Amino acid sequence: MTETSLVELREKIISNRALSAREIPKALSDVTDQFLAELYVTEIQNKDGVALVALGGYGRSELAPSSDLDLMLIHQDRDDIDSLADRLWYPLWDEGFKLGHSVRSVEQTLRLASTDLETATSLLNGRLVAGDSTLLQELLARNEEQWVAHGLDRLDELARNVRRRHLISGEVAFLLEPDLKEGRGGLRDVHAIDWAVRAGVEVPVHDHERLTEAYQVLLEARVELHRLSGKRGDVLLLEEQDSVAAALGDHDADILMGRVAAAARTVA
Repeated sequence: MTETSLVELREKIISNRALSAREIPKALSDVTDQFLAELYVTEIQNKDGVALVALGGYGRSELAPSSDLDLMLIHQDRDDIDSLADRLWYPLWDEGFKLGHSVRSVEQTLRLASTDLETATSLLNGRLVAGDSTLLQELLARNEEQWVAHGLDRLDELARNVRRRHLISGEVAFLLEPDLKEGRGGLRDVHAIDWAVRAGVEVPVHDHERLTEAYQVLLEARVELHRLSGKRGDVLLLEEQDSVAAALGDHDADILMGRVAAAARTVA
């Protein structure tokens, strides 16, 4: 396994100004994949019936510089699974990473996903990092079946969660300091639309293209916000808008915020 820490590998990417905000998320996800795959090979000798899974933004290969790492270790009848998980989680904790982590069997995961919206939607973006690909394919396929079969019920709950989030975070298009992720018209809303489509809701092709473009504007702004501030947080504060605008090639903050507002209106 490489002697270079994941923090160092990521910092080389984040500080590389030759990489644009559009390129950073995939580059961070790829280097994290490589590090974790090597860690997995080093720490888990018997790999049958075990898989390390990326979820959420990491599953979408959209890591921003200060994103959490959402990981799940799934298994099939492994008595040693807790000790295996410790060998993977502790090196990441030792480097200071904030993990969303879980350890479950396939059946446990599916039972939880049938009642817990967050689990079900996180699996819709699940992706193999290392281990038993067949095991993960089974889990993802069965979760997709559950999601489609109970789509209408889940969409009602999803819509309630979206409205609740909007009440807390406000509208991206109309706030001086918008929450790029949680606000109305923000990144989370695009994720919710994607989950609804996976449940059978139809979105016209031209709307999908416009959503994709708007999403990219919001994602790039979030990436540069993290990159320049060096901290967690998705609210684009007034004092940070000029520097984010410059990093994205906008003449000033007004132009950036105009693009962000237009993107948010498209999403909302």
